[in-house]
Amino acid sequence: MSEPNNKISEKLKQSKLLEKLKNVKHLELVIVIIFVCILLLFYFGDSQTITNDTSYQTFTSYESYTKDLETRLSAILSKISGAGKVNAMITLAGTPELVIAYNTQQTGDYLGTKDGVTIKKEPIIINKNGNSSPLILSESLPEIKGVVIVAQGANDVAVKLNLITATTKLLNISANAVEIFAGN
Repeated sequence: MSEPNNKISEKLKQSKLLEKLKNVKHLELVIVIIFVCILLLFYFGDSQTITNDTSYQTFTSYESYTKDLETRLSAILSKISGAGKVNAMITLAGTPELVIAYNTQQTGDYLGTKDGVTIKKEPIIINKNGNSSPLILSESLPEIKGVVIVAQGANDVAVKLNLITATTKLLNISANAVEIFAGN
């Protein structure tokens, strides 16, 4: 019989808690402040928590970026009716550029000139799995110069047109930058 009594006492405690919460002025503000504090803890807390996010993939080399683009482009183009097996090669106008976060300290005073001012910039370093690396704010990816596609069904003019249209839309490039060839 103690189980029903525990449930009843639990319900009474919950209702008392709800009554107390209803009496708190500006409850919404308190909830927002708690939520912001939790977010700040996650953001400024242990760097392991921050850096274990794998939803964002950085490409620190030309090869990894182009390989990923080529693989994804080939996979989607091969799904076009009549295209058959598709291989793509992409050339870029440069390499990816990383924007690194810095702590900046300024000493001295401008007083109309920059002579007495010293600015010290140090990259912000994070630790991930025992490895140290700079905190990357963003990565600007290079512009695509050209694409060559080899597809089994490229002898068909309609398939070729569909391959060009899909490539130009997916990569946001002009049709002049795309060449399609029939493969075997």
